[in-house]
Amino acid sequence: MIIYSPISGTTISFTSNDHRRRHNITPAPPPNLKSCSLGERLTRYRRQNERVTPSNHPDDRPTRSHSPGIPTPRLHVEGNRLVDPSGSQVTLRGLNVADPKRLNRTAAARGKDAIETVEYLTGGAHGWHPRVIRVPVQPVDVGEHPPGWKAGPPEPPAFTREQLEEYLAEHLDPVVDRCEENGVYCIVDFHRHWHTEDRTQRWDDPALAEEVTLFWETVAPRYADRTHVFYEVYNEPTEPGMRADPREEGAAAELWWNWKAVAQPWVDTIREHAPETPTLIGSPTWSQSPEGVYVERFDGENLAYTYHIYAGHEVSREADWAGVGPDAQGTAGVASEVPLFVTEFGWQVEDDLDLFRASTAEFAAPFREWADANDAIHWMAWCADPVWRPALFDRAFVDAEAADSIGEPYDGPVPDLVGEADATDEAGETAETGENTGAWTLREEGAFVKAWLAERRSDGAPQVAAERTVDDHS
Repeated sequence: MIIYSPISGTTISFTSNDHRRRHNITPAPPPNLKSCSLGERLTRYRRQNERVTPSNHPDDRPTRSHSPGIPTPRLHVEGNRLVDPSGSQVTLRGLNVADPKRLNRTAAARGKDAIETVEYLTGGAHGWHPRVIRVPVQPVDVGEHPPGWKAGPPEPPAFTREQLEEYLAEHLDPVVDRCEENGVYCIVDFHRHWHTEDRTQRWDDPALAEEVTLFWETVAPRYADRTHVFYEVYNEPTEPGMRADPREEGAAAELWWNWKAVAQPWVDTIREHAPETPTLIGSPTWSQSPEGVYVERFDGENLAYTYHIYAGHEVSREADWAGVGPDAQGTAGVASEVPLFVTEFGWQVEDDLDLFRASTAEFAAPFREWADANDAIHWMAWCADPVWRPALFDRAFVDAEAADSIGEPYDGPVPDLVGEADATDEAGETAETGENTGAWTLREEGAFVKAWLAERRSDGAPQVAAERTVDDHS
């Protein structure tokens, strides 16, 4: 089948005739849209490709003539090391993207849809070298609720099984496939967080457990045989939080035991359906308490632990990520015991939120020094997007004041900001780097992360070929 790319004006060919027969699809030649604005291309693209989203069937995965990434064999945990089948240590460094359904729904305002975003970051043509892409799957998007900044988190369960299966087929499957084609690992992240200024709900709510179980019962078997896929059990358990070293404070240790009692069944659900998939586990207090592993580790094999940190946290202002830190915001050296995945970190040089605001020299440079000192620390920068903050990109086609103006993805119009600006592929160029991203321009934060990835691109990569490639479906 033929998928038309509205950004480049080119096509991507999918080779499965079986897919065409199953879905009664007759491919048509791509329209000649080179002279159209990007907004017009996006509109026609969505109409043309309503029924040709790649499925999860192996024969439906796109074939590509090159592999710009790395081998992606199944990795496993040995002590605090992540290793490939040969026993060589692997360190993964990469990027977060926005929720793929949100990207697809707001492409006319953002400038790129999900596949175009992932291809830009992993396709090899633009100098990016991530070895892993973290894909946040948000219940708010699966169930088509108002964005969290507007209405807060939806009550669980936030989606039905049918909504989830539709989301996977139309939005997540193509992203998982594209990561495999381009030689990068993919973290499927259940991206729940329960907090607003006037309402904080507990991670031990029984209704929430029902939602998480539904998610992993559906998702875990779907990608169980994909060697490049990781699972992240739960993005950020918020309250009650630990905020103290559980080795010193009994109340913090008790909270960790309670968290393990709640989340262990979710881990067990994943293991039942995907016994070999590496699985990442967060912690109370917004995944800032990985030192709970000193109290008691979760049961199971191939488990690692996550850590989230931003420039405005007190521990970041003191650059004490290796220690316990204020309010136990540090890691307490757990990377010497278990693999530590910093699945979110970030900063914004200019931002109205104290949580994100810091200069590159204040936050990013010392953070890199800490992360580079231990090969058991893996990281994914937040966020390779021009809207979700802290952002690595800006949009060339909007004024700075319109930075978050993407409309209502599920309950109202999404503005065609690209079309209004009549943007073309030549739109936008950053003075510092000369980088032209089509509709996006690289921020200072993005330039730092991009250079870091480039400098470490050959360090800690798997040393053996993947167990199964895109072109080998036997």
